[in-house]
Amino acid sequence: MKARPHQAKPVRQFLPLAIALANLVGCGPHLSPGEIEHSLEANSQEVAIDLTSAFTPEEIAAANFQFIKDKVFTPHCLKCHASDVQRGDVNLEEYSTAFQLRREIRAEVAADRMPRRAPPLSPELKELLFSWIDNGAREL
Repeated sequence: MKARPHQAKPVRQFLPLAIALANLVGCGPHLSPGEIEHSLEANSQEVAIDLTSAFTPEEIAAANFQFIKDKVFTPHCLKCHASDVQRGDVNLEEYSTAFQLRREIRAEVAADRMPRRAPPLSPELKELLFSWIDNGAREL
């Protein structure tokens, strides 16, 4: 079997994503774009990301406020809707507020109007959030 020649161009397509991820996890200032590109090229055969099953049906069915807060609200909403910053007078750290506003939250997220200053939630996160809301938005 003949080895395929190394093609760096497809890897370069992922360079902006890799830099963004490096910055998110806190190693961005220590790695240059060239170092990240070199690492990507060296490990390109090992990289595989599967997002098709982010949550199991059991996790979705059992979701309670703490699970939703950990998976959705904290990483995507609390930058603007927490006790220290309450845009629109909304604090999603507390169950009572999230429960009271559950229909509005669903409508805003479904229409991709929230989060406002970030990309829309992934389909998996939307499914999780909508299922929680549609099934009564359980606290515990």
